[in-house]
Amino acid sequence: MTFAASTVLMSVLVTRINGIETGGVFSVAWGIAQNLYQIGILGVDKYQSTDFENKYSFSVYCTVKIISSAMMLALLVIVGILANSKEERFLIYQLGVYMAMYSVSVLFQSLFFQNRRIDLSGKSMYYGFAFSFIVFGVVLLIFKSLPVALVLMNIAYFFVNIFVTVKPAFKYAEIKVSFNRKEITALIGECFPLFIAAFFIILLVNMSRYLLKGYSDATTLGYFNIVFLPMLVINNLSSIIFKPIIPLFYDCMNTKEYKKLYKMIARQIFLILGLTLVGTVVVHSFAMNILSMVFAVDVTPYKTETSLVIFSGFFYAVGVLFYYLLTTFRRQNLILVGYAVAVLLTITLGIVLVKNFGMLGAILSFGTGQVFVAAFFAVCLYRYIKSVK
Repeated sequence: MTFAASTVLMSVLVTRINGIETGGVFSVAWGIAQNLYQIGILGVDKYQSTDFENKYSFSVYCTVKIISSAMMLALLVIVGILANSKEERFLIYQLGVYMAMYSVSVLFQSLFFQNRRIDLSGKSMYYGFAFSFIVFGVVLLIFKSLPVALVLMNIAYFFVNIFVTVKPAFKYAEIKVSFNRKEITALIGECFPLFIAAFFIILLVNMSRYLLKGYSDATTLGYFNIVFLPMLVINNLSSIIFKPIIPLFYDCMNTKEYKKLYKMIARQIFLILGLTLVGTVVVHSFAMNILSMVFAVDVTPYKTETSLVIFSGFFYAVGVLFYYLLTTFRRQNLILVGYAVAVLLTITLGIVLVKNFGMLGAILSFGTGQVFVAAFFAVCLYRYIKSVK
């Protein structure tokens, strides 16, 4: 919740203090940083979190993290060089470093989760995001300088994680590198489908923004950034809903309690649906007026677009649920196929729809891709459980 709130509030502060155009550029840089983050984790985080049988040692996970972090930083430099302006380049670098540090902390959070200490994972995330955002917000409000705020935010995040993330990890594993090439190669090979799929997930979330940037202006992109905020919240909150119960799904399959597994899945879907309906009612009642006051721009004409974003978020969240399940059951290749097709579908439709309908077209293309992912994963999951049963 802290990460979701900080993501929203950072956009709010940047837009109000530095203007809607800077807010649009900030949203693009943030999307790029999240794409680079997927390289920093190489899909290993989900695998490591569900490695309850300790197939690979922590030293192997550490070594792969060093490799992936080096790749991420190298690509960060390249992407920054290709930026459209000095402002965009600086934002990409600072947000990229922020996500690079987060990808390192995820290594330890996955270790905690692997040992069924999700409380330590939660503390790591909460204190890291909370303190760094507080520093960012206070500095931006006082000095009105986005560059200074981002630099100090990164410094705060680094030192907080030394104490709340790295220090507790020594109780659960020895932090060292591995020289076992066979295991390192095997782990990367098993996680590679998840790495590509995770990259496609972020690409799907941000593709509509990229298309809108290409076929529209910075002002429209700024409005879209506001309208699309519910999707960012849903994206971040999905982990809260699903990740804590991954061990229960794993236990149900091991004990062959298939009816209980189906009931758990159905319960989660109805929970998502209920939240979606509540969100839609809130949007049409008062949320748009509040957003207009918060961002100091009128977004009340975009109720329909915002509602479509929320319904797209329903299918996105269902897809994330099935993603976790398929990962736990080691069906990584199916995940890759689903997201690859969804990306092609979103891009193909998006080019046509964005050209003709602008912001609405961007949202429709995004929603179509999410519907496909949820439906495809549902079929794959049902067939897998049926075959095991």
